[in-house]
Amino acid sequence: IGQKVFVLQNDSDYENRFETQFQMNRMYKITQFKYDGSKILLKYHLESQAKSDIDVWIKQTKDNILHTVEKSLNIKPIVENPKIEDRNKQKIDYEKRKNNFDQRLKIIEAIGGQNIALNVKEKIGHFKTESSKIINEGKTPILGLSKNNWNFLFENYDFKIDILGNLNWSKE
Repeated sequence: IGQKVFVLQNDSDYENRFETQFQMNRMYKITQFKYDGSKILLKYHLESQAKSDIDVWIKQTKDNILHTVEKSLNIKPIVENPKIEDRNKQKIDYEKRKNNFDQRLKIIEAIGGQNIALNVKEKIGHFKTESSKIINEGKTPILGLSKNNWNFLFENYDFKIDILGNLNWSKE
């Protein structure tokens, strides 16, 4: 735990290991192993937020995407329900409806059509708190990879990082 790795999507990615963009987008830090060793959790090396904060950011991003589409289709925005008098219950209800992305997609489909809904669904599908593969280069905050998907270049084996942050690759 704490060791850095470069995540390879496939074996041909190995050829890109010297490219700065590849190094920036594919470096992750090992944060956790599942108790039985079947899964590993990796956090993007530039990600500093807690998983709960990442989840909030992902939901906000999806909400912003949906809101833009809903606005273009003249769908009424989701607002707090003034009939709920208890402020905490009102906020919980609002958050629940705002983050019910499936329901919002159904409304978009009913008003804008299936093609628009599918495009939006695909777009918001790129944003996940934890993903089983890199979807957005440099923007996939947490990877949860099963044993079958492990394909890494390991720090202190394949490369070393000196005190200035320079990468030194091991000889093949």
